[in-house]
Amino acid sequence: MPYFIGMDANINPENSQVIKHLISKGFVFDVPAHFGLAEQHTFCASGPAEGDGGAGKTRIDTILTNQAGMAIVKSCRFRWDLVPHDHVPIEVVLDAKLFNAPAKIVNMPKEFPMGNDCPEETMFIDIWRQEFAKQKCNFDRGNSMDDPEEMHQAWTRAAVGYLKRITGTTGSNHHKHAEERANKPTFDTRTVCCKADPLSHEATTYRERRLINFHSRMREMSIKATRKEDREQKGESTSPEAKLQTEKLWQNICKAALAVLPFKKVIKDFEWDKDCMPKADKLKKATEVAWSMLEKQVVEAEKLRRQKAAREMRVDMTK
Repeated sequence: MPYFIGMDANINPENSQVIKHLISKGFVFDVPAHFGLAEQHTFCASGPAEGDGGAGKTRIDTILTNQAGMAIVKSCRFRWDLVPHDHVPIEVVLDAKLFNAPAKIVNMPKEFPMGNDCPEETMFIDIWRQEFAKQKCNFDRGNSMDDPEEMHQAWTRAAVGYLKRITGTTGSNHHKHAEERANKPTFDTRTVCCKADPLSHEATTYRERRLINFHSRMREMSIKATRKEDREQKGESTSPEAKLQTEKLWQNICKAALAVLPFKKVIKDFEWDKDCMPKADKLKKATEVAWSMLEKQVVEAEKLRRQKAAREMRVDMTK
């Protein structure tokens, strides 16, 4: 079962005795280092920069995985276009086709609505002191008995009380089990399904929507043409209504065609001729070309979304 641990280790993985030991035993792999990024720093208080080195610049951020996880990693890179301030994000691309299997997923508690206004006039630091004071006896008892579990539970109860007060969710049923964060995590067995194709999500651009509709029509046309040729080979006839529907579908496809050049590169003498419908084999190839165009558009749309998000993040950081 593949697993991944993204972390700020507060130390270069190559200088960590624990991480080096795990790597030497083959228990984990340092993904960025595996892709030749071991020498590139990921942290600098004044902002990391690609290629620069020197004092105060170190690679404390990494992603660790096991052997099963390493087998499905396609690429790894640092996202310099998404640097928020002092750390550079790490992007790992996985092979979605291999990542379709039952997996144990940790049950995460509901997030607190941190955007809510605090209903109290008390300063946050005073709220924390009040909530921690309620648990200090339990915390100190755990400390004196060298019981980190009791200390952790006491601290978590204080933190939950603090979060409930500053987010105005003290009486909310959504967070009545929030203190269970202090307990050992529970897991459910679920099927991990990565988005393997462009049709697994909503279109985000007008052209993407057009390509989705166009590919759907091409696929339908290819199926109809294949069935028609199969019936003809068996000596069976096609009803006039079915012929008319197929002809109308082809005419609509010709009207909606976005381009001809991508199809001509793959299919010899291909044309969007509404009066001359291609054979089933050409339609199958044309459907594959339409799918390829859709995949490229999805990649381009994702790139534009990332660029926009990076610009907005930089604007927010300057406010």
